Amino acid sequence: MREKQVYEVLLLDHKGCITEGSRSNCFFIRSGTVLTPPAQQVLPGITRSAVLHICRDLALPLQERPIARSDLSDMEAAFITGTSPGVLPVCQIEDIPLHPTHSMSAIIRSAYEEKVQTYLSNNGF
Repeated sequence: MREKQVYEVLLLDHKGCITEGSRSNCFFIRSGTVLTPPAQQVLPGITRSAVLHICRDLALPLQERPIARSDLSDMEAAFITGTSPGVLPVCQIEDIPLHPTHSMSAIIRSAYEEKVQTYLSNNGF
């Protein structure tokens, strides 16, 4: 990561499908649908769970399914999730440019930040 000067790397399973980042969960957006690898293929983080709930609460189309590395060139946007980064847009994977200000990822990021602020306020922080 240091040599390539990247923030995160994506991990692949034995079939060449993306599972997660080295320290995050990953989501993609294609044709108005949020895509993420199935829970049984990843370490299901708290932030990932919150994003899944946000997508369902906002009635955003969501699919948990295997995502082949070869599918990356068809993706419009991507973001990673984790405790420290929250919901962090991705601007590029390898040489594939992505839309870091995509409207769906912006909606999800905003809803997540609101959820965090509500939690903090309700718990005296």
